[in-house]
Amino acid sequence: MDKRQLQIFQTVARCGGFTKASKSLHMAQPAVSIAIKKLEQEFGLMLFDRSEKQIELTAEGRVLLGHADRILDQFHQAGMAMSELSGVVGGEVRLLTSAMLGSYLLPEQLASFRRDFPRVRVRVSSEGTQRAAEMIEAGEAELGVLHLDKVSPTLEARPFACQEVVVCVAEDDPLARYPSITFEQFVQRDLVVYEPGYYLRELLEQTARDQGQPLRIGLETNLLRLMLSLVRQGSGISICLRDVLEHEPGLVALSFDEPVYLNLGIGWHRKRYLSRAGRALLEHLCGGVEDSQLDD
Repeated sequence: MDKRQLQIFQTVARCGGFTKASKSLHMAQPAVSIAIKKLEQEFGLMLFDRSEKQIELTAEGRVLLGHADRILDQFHQAGMAMSELSGVVGGEVRLLTSAMLGSYLLPEQLASFRRDFPRVRVRVSSEGTQRAAEMIEAGEAELGVLHLDKVSPTLEARPFACQEVVVCVAEDDPLARYPSITFEQFVQRDLVVYEPGYYLRELLEQTARDQGQPLRIGLETNLLRLMLSLVRQGSGISICLRDVLEHEPGLVALSFDEPVYLNLGIGWHRKRYLSRAGRALLEHLCGGVEDSQLDD
């Protein structure tokens, strides 16, 4: 058994079939099948159940997949560590953030980071804070924007931004003449909100439960532009961050009578190796980060 065999096995398991795996690996399908057969012969075990149209891992295969994930992750981390001995910050870093933050709070900072570190490739993916935490824990990304009040014990986070959560209404909406409204007034209207898994959606649901107020959700989406457009056209009202509405004509921001703030941070895995590219981006977004905070 070698690294390449484990990579092929892992890809087949993730793709759920030899055809998809061969395309992902840029290999001929017979070569993928032969590699899996040799692995099964080496262990004397069936790793996949081939009785159905879509193959599935056997119990033994699931055990091997857990080991393969850990072994290949160690290979990846070792490669990153060795490549950085040259002293030049390069490579790739993946940052997870919501569409709202990625569109309005990050562009200038990411642009300046690219000017300072032109050899670093930054991959920015749209994910809610809950999903971002799960993906960092699983090793699918190095960094992510997290809600600082909900950081799991396996993650570390540095403060990034504090934003007021406001009600978003069209400028010709009857509510637009008020500087602030109560949550009770808010829930009396049809709402355009994020899908479950986003913190702003969780905030609404928790507040509604605490106050015994049902939510009148008319439409849910994770498409920020669609959400704002629907509010602008009078299809409902929503919530977002105050800074967002400063760039959106035709929309008005209203505070809640008891102002709500969202404390955001950039998070990473406590025990996983953070590449120099990841460290550089973290320091750029959050300020200086001591080595002891990253190496625990």
